Amino acid sequence: MYGGVQLAPKLSLAHTFNISLSNREKEKCIIGQRIAEIVCDHDRIFLDSGTTVYRMTEALSIRIQSSQLDNLGVLTNSIIHLETMAPWCQTILKFC
Repeated sequence: MYGGVQLAPKLSLAHTFNISLSNREKEKCIIGQRIAEIVCDHDRIFLDSGTTVYRMTEALSIRIQSSQLDNLGVLTNSIIHLETMAPWCQTILKFC
């Protein structure tokens, strides 16, 4: 094609999230684990969307399930983070 405009192929949000999640996966897991370790009982935290934060939600949910963390409250703007945390603690989805 010479000149003009062409639409980019559509990618689902899950697809782009999964691509980003696989980039620097080891580092994201380490960061997520370390941040989850400093969260304390009765904390209230805000989780923005992001793949490193997702790794933190995985680590937090493991801590809650193993009774290492109690009464955590989460406010997030990410449906993926909501799905990870809601079974284990009070989680509120907020779109701004």
